[in-house]
Amino acid sequence: MQIGEVEKLDKKFFDKGFRMRFLYRAWSDESFQAAWEEGSGSQFWLATDDFDKFKKQDKKHFDNGLRIKYLHSHDGFYTAIWHPGSGGQFWIMNVTFNRFKERDEELKDQGFILKQFCDSGGEYSGFWQPGTKSYRWISTNNRNEFDDFKKSNAENGRLAVALGGEQFCAVFHETSGDQRFIFGLNEKDFATRTKELFDEGFHIEDFYMTAGT
Repeated sequence: MQIGEVEKLDKKFFDKGFRMRFLYRAWSDESFQAAWEEGSGSQFWLATDDFDKFKKQDKKHFDNGLRIKYLHSHDGFYTAIWHPGSGGQFWIMNVTFNRFKERDEELKDQGFILKQFCDSGGEYSGFWQPGTKSYRWISTNNRNEFDDFKKSNAENGRLAVALGGEQFCAVFHETSGDQRFIFGLNEKDFATRTKELFDEGFHIEDFYMTAGT
């Protein structure tokens, strides 16, 4: 859908007690995908190719008691969502893998945990907020490596809380419960499978689309 449709749906769902969970712009056709979940309180979101605008909005929202809920960057285009929150927050945009890994270690030592990140053509973006739970993250183009990583984390009490990027990227946090992954489906099959999982009691945590799948 186009940005105008996102705006209309967001107003409709907001008035019914839903808040935006994620907002993704597909690089293949520049369309938007979004999801809403039951929630309350204020909410702001942004979709822009103006990095300075993003920085100004983030500072404004931070000063007004909101924190980043979702963040994505690809090829100079940024989407972000802010929800009520407290405590510190750090983010980084479009850096190399080594710099991202270095920054993650720095912030982990300061008591922050990685909430979400994305890899867009080898440029990494993500954000951190206060937390003490253990976490792991992965960015790979190898599905088997990702599946092994997922299995290992599940065995150690960690589940994926965010996906993102052109590769198999995910953050796994210490938590409980069960989850399902689906990859490589077209829009129709994705909608069908999502409905099936919803009926089984599962809700979308995150998703991304690339080259129509």
